[in-house]
Amino acid sequence: MSQGSSPRATGPQTVLFVDHASALGGAEISLLGLLEQLDRQRYRPLLAAVDGPLARAAERLGVRVVRLPMTRLRRNPMAPWRWLRGSLALAGLARREHVSLVHANVLRAAAYAAPAALLAGRPLVWHVRDILAPEPLVHLLCRRAAAVIAISRAVAEALPCAARARVIYNPIELTEPDPLASPAARAAGAQPPRPSRSALGLPEGQLVASVGRLRAWKGHHRFLAAAAAAASERPEAQFLVIGGQLFGEDGAETDYPDRLARLTQAPELAGRARLLGQRDDLAAIWPHLSLLVHAADAEPFGRVVAEAQAAGVPVLGFADGGLPEIVADGESGRLVPAGDDAALARVLAELLDDPAGLRRMGRAGQARAARFAPATHARSVEAVYDSLLRES
Repeated sequence: MSQGSSPRATGPQTVLFVDHASALGGAEISLLGLLEQLDRQRYRPLLAAVDGPLARAAERLGVRVVRLPMTRLRRNPMAPWRWLRGSLALAGLARREHVSLVHANVLRAAAYAAPAALLAGRPLVWHVRDILAPEPLVHLLCRRAAAVIAISRAVAEALPCAARARVIYNPIELTEPDPLASPAARAAGAQPPRPSRSALGLPEGQLVASVGRLRAWKGHHRFLAAAAAAASERPEAQFLVIGGQLFGEDGAETDYPDRLARLTQAPELAGRARLLGQRDDLAAIWPHLSLLVHAADAEPFGRVVAEAQAAGVPVLGFADGGLPEIVADGESGRLVPAGDDAALARVLAELLDDPAGLRRMGRAGQARAARFAPATHARSVEAVYDSLLRES
């Protein structure tokens, strides 16, 4: 690096975060958790993002945001030009702002950030949030990144550079403070009154839910099929699908909500299954749930699973992807073989017949949730930064 472009030697080190997403998904929520908890005495965050909810949320946290074009690259005839333009803009930003590190949040962001970091002479941190196929870009990023962070062992083990990937679990909020409570009440740990089911639009009975984006791989249809199989002998059970489709999400399956709506009309589920859509009040809903069913295929981490356990809700899901790292089978929930829909239905029925067991599993899940504390996540990421800066 030339003297004029090198990072400042004193004061907080600037980290350039890069995220391309136009919708606010789990990866972006986790990034916001990191930005909020980052030690600003040591690291100053700067976010390069497209205009959208992530940029606005980061600004509310006091993070400076530079809006840059980072459009979709796959199956785009203008991809080479747009990739070059976005990467050059990032490289120029890194030099002007004297950044010390470039932190790419997920794959497409890394496709832009890797050449930018190379041109600017800065180390690249690649945060891997999906179980990726070993395609050429993945191999290239593994070679180019100075550090690789994976959100679960399942994500790390799929990488060509698995041996040097650092596993750092996503952060989740362990409690939901009442913003209207007095400072004294918050300091004393006072809990606000729990909203009633009627206020939340929830039915009475034993509530079981599937929560997540309305994408087929999230398995909401498998949940409803298992619910139909288990419902007949359990008249108190009510089944909910909570989630929506993210505006601007690539590859959104526009017909999937209609498919789910048809499944809720099955005779076995008549009047007992409903789609609640996207909800921003999950913290208020969790205490009313008896069980979360997460029937996703190869979930990389399962943010909603960790959130449910932190709230004391046991989890039933497939022993696939990152779920075995979050759910202790038989302790904080139950896991069945990947793709075994019959086992999913059978174990769902067993759990609905054992309310005491569900409560015990819920308590065990809460005890495990401290691993996902936002401050713990931030200190672990900062340790990666520290190591890279010592090396450089």
